[in-house]
Amino acid sequence: MVSAIGRSSLREGAVRPRRYSSGLRRTSVGPLLVVQAAMAFLRKMLITVAMLGAGSGVGLALLAIVTPGEQRKQEMLKEAATTQENVAWRKNWMVSEGGAGERSP
Repeated sequence: MVSAIGRSSLREGAVRPRRYSSGLRRTSVGPLLVVQAAMAFLRKMLITVAMLGAGSGVGLALLAIVTPGEQRKQEMLKEAATTQENVAWRKNWMVSEGGAGERSP
């Protein structure tokens, strides 16, 4: 500081720049923030991809489990429909022949 007399109260060389106690060099903050942001983005993307992959794996597993059961159910429904059609056809045939309860000798 400069006093009223015009002399500096601080002697030349008396103020020295600070040194870091850990001995680390000073690094600029900008690139570190960019790297940290990129790493956070990549981490979120990997988590998202992993979750989507797991979800699709579960979906495929359920599809593989459910599909055979559904196929069996569809086959049974087709057989039931066929049986009902056969019964209706036989009834109509017996009625048209005129012998619903009659037996031939």
